[in-house]
Amino acid sequence: METFRIPAALVAGVRALGRSRGATIYMTLLAAFKVLLARTTKTDDIVVGASAAGRNEAVLEDLVGFFVNTLALRTDLSGDPSFTDVLDRVRRTVLDGFDHQDAPFDKVVARLAPRRDLSHNPLVQVAFEFQDHVPVPTGLGGHVGITDVGGYTGAAYGSAEGGALPARLDVELFVAAAADGSLDGTLVYATDLYEPTTIARMAAAYRAILETVVSDPTAKVSDMPLPRR
Repeated sequence: METFRIPAALVAGVRALGRSRGATIYMTLLAAFKVLLARTTKTDDIVVGASAAGRNEAVLEDLVGFFVNTLALRTDLSGDPSFTDVLDRVRRTVLDGFDHQDAPFDKVVARLAPRRDLSHNPLVQVAFEFQDHVPVPTGLGGHVGITDVGGYTGAAYGSAEGGALPARLDVELFVAAAADGSLDGTLVYATDLYEPTTIARMAAAYRAILETVVSDPTAKVSDMPLPRR
């Protein structure tokens, strides 16, 4: 795992940028992550996994059990769009995804019937989670919970022994709001696929992308910072 911090002043700019496009900070941070993935992979068809609470009915709110469902949020970033255009596309993706959050992930996989490979999960190999002002439970060994896409929710709240967490996806980005207005970021990654230096560069590039879009929301995807070698 690789941890990093996004300072409060930058977070304020990110929130303001999102509001200007009718988007939440979740959508804005996700849009920046998708730009990072597009720049890193040199592709424009980006699918990121997200978790839906699965308790959108009042009768489910007090029930004990695991209701979280995985959403495959797919966004087309073709045409070298500006970040404002990317944010608009991601906003639609997120709204459409959560409008259909009751569709079980395993049923979606069965319907699409992708070519299966035991080396990775179907449809989703990258995940994003955001926690805004979530109280930190005690006595959980530093972990707030576990998502159904295989990652730790709020991993940055605690320190894992040896700085490592079991990664069930290629890369998982967790961002959590801190009391001082900053954001704590954690990249959990598969060490069979990535070197620590590669992920550290990705973390630095993600923050640089946020700085770029806050300064110039019209910047195009091709103008965004790349992870430095």
